[in-house]
Amino acid sequence: MHLKNFLCCVPLEWGVMFLGLTYGITYFILGTTGLQMVFEGKYHEYLIWFFRKMPINSCVAVGSIVLYFMGVINLLLAYGAHSNNDILVGIWLLVHFMLFMLTLYTALISFYLFLNIAAIGYSMYVVKSFYEALNSALDSDSDSDDEESSEEDI
Repeated sequence: MHLKNFLCCVPLEWGVMFLGLTYGITYFILGTTGLQMVFEGKYHEYLIWFFRKMPINSCVAVGSIVLYFMGVINLLLAYGAHSNNDILVGIWLLVHFMLFMLTLYTALISFYLFLNIAAIGYSMYVVKSFYEALNSALDSDSDSDDEESSEEDI
């Protein structure tokens, strides 16, 4: 079972591109904010408390690099949806499945993570539906190509 539309009325392809662009831009903004904190040496009180036993500069810098990586993965999802590239969509599903599992593991820390689980879960459902639709379209194209070549041989 898979979705036919994103949020009831938007075509699945456009919804997946919207998710990729929205997540990608958000991750780039968060990564840039983290690097800005590292360069200025000014951190939010929550970060200082959270990283109280670790070097905060290194932790925030590595976190920012991970956010940039996630931004690239999400922009590749948007490109994959636009170009009907099932490999890029599959990579996004794999990476976000791992992120989903890590978020489930750490959900006991904060209520915000429960909201994040819901958002990631729905996004994965939408992208998986698009991936299945894309693969079924590619399979039907390859089947029709095989039938045309067999008719030409006769």
